[in-house]
Amino acid sequence: MKKKLYLGLLLTLVSGSIMAQVVRKDLKVPDILEYKTLKCDFHIHTVFSDGQVWPTTRVDEAWMQGLDAIAITDHIEYQPHKEYIPVRHNAAYEIARPEGERQDIIVIHGSEITRQMPPGHLNAIFLDDANAIETSLIHHKHTHSTPSSYMDSIDHVLKDYMNALRAANEQDAFIFWNHPGWVSQAPEGIRFYEVHKDLIERGWLKGIEVANSSEWYPEAFQWCINYDLAMLSNSDVHPTEAIFESSDRIEHRPITLVFAGERSAESIKEALEAARTVVWFNDLVIGRKEYIEPLFYNAIEISEAFFTDNRARTYHNLKNQSDFKLQLVDIDTGERITLPPQSTSIVLFDGVSNARHMEVENFIIGVEKHLEVVLQPD
Repeated sequence: MKKKLYLGLLLTLVSGSIMAQVVRKDLKVPDILEYKTLKCDFHIHTVFSDGQVWPTTRVDEAWMQGLDAIAITDHIEYQPHKEYIPVRHNAAYEIARPEGERQDIIVIHGSEITRQMPPGHLNAIFLDDANAIETSLIHHKHTHSTPSSYMDSIDHVLKDYMNALRAANEQDAFIFWNHPGWVSQAPEGIRFYEVHKDLIERGWLKGIEVANSSEWYPEAFQWCINYDLAMLSNSDVHPTEAIFESSDRIEHRPITLVFAGERSAESIKEALEAARTVVWFNDLVIGRKEYIEPLFYNAIEISEAFFTDNRARTYHNLKNQSDFKLQLVDIDTGERITLPPQSTSIVLFDGVSNARHMEVENFIIGVEKHLEVVLQPD
C-alpha cells in the first residue's frame, strides 16, 4: 500500500513539473514609420568564455523577457574556463541557434574581440566562422603559458588587433565598439582614439555601445551622431539574467531597439548598417529625433473629451500603451506628468489652443537635449 502511495505521489510531482508553465513577458514597444521595432541584445556571454550559463539558457532568458534577437559574443582572446571547456569559438552559437529556432528567437553569430585600449573591446556579429578571427598570436596565447604583458606587446607594438578586425570585416561582419567608458579600460576617462577614427574611415567600425550593463555614455552618443554610427544598448550579461537584474543599478535589461523591414536576421543587419537604432537603458530612451519622436507619438493615445468644466477646460484620458516610462513636463506651466508603463492619466486642455507643449525628460535626442512634443486631442 505504501509503495502505491509513494508511486502515486512521485507521478504527481513529475507530471506537475512537466506541466509547469513558462510565461513570456511581451514587451510593448510600438512599431514606427514603415518598420517593425525589434528588441535585441547583441552582447552576451556563456561558459564558452567567462559567462556562467550554458548557451541554451541565454535563449530561454531572451524568450521569457520578450526579446526578438540576441547575439552570443563570447571572447576570442579571454578563455578562463579552458581547463574544463575546450576553446571552440563557434560552439555557443551552434548550440544556441537550434534552441532559438524552437523558441522563435533570432540567434546571431558573434564574438568579442578583446584587446587592450586602444582599440578596446569590439563585437563582431553576423560572422560565418569565429575561428577565423583568432589570429595566430592569440592561438599561441591559448596553447601556451604567456606573461600578462603578452597582450600589450602584440597590440601596442604589433597591432595584431588589426588582423582580427580585418578577418571579421572579410566576413562582412557588423563591428561595434563595446563599453568605451568602462573604467577598467578607461581609468582616465572616456576618449575617442585615432585608431577608432581609422576604423570608421576603413568602413570597419559601424556602431558604438552608448549603454552597457549599468552605464551609459553621453560622449559615445555624440560620436554616433558625428560619424553616423549605430547606437547600441546591450546587457553584456555574464551571470544568470536574474542575478544581473537584481543589481540596484539595473531597472531592466538594456535593449537595442532595431527598426527593421521584417523580423529576420537579414533585416536586422540592414537596419544596423543604416544606423536605424535606439537605445533603451533603464528609463531612458536615447537616439536620433527621427526615431525617438514617432516612438513617443505611437506609444500614446489621447481620448476624446469626457468632461468640460465651468472654465471650458476639457478632460481627456492620456494613455501610455507602451512599456516605456513617460516623464513629461509642461513647458508653459511646469506641470509634471509621469506615466508608468501601460497606464493612464487624466489631462486637461484649455479649450482655446487645445494643445499642450511638453518636454519628455527621459527621451533624449542630443547631449542634454530632450524631446519636445505637442499633445493635442483629435
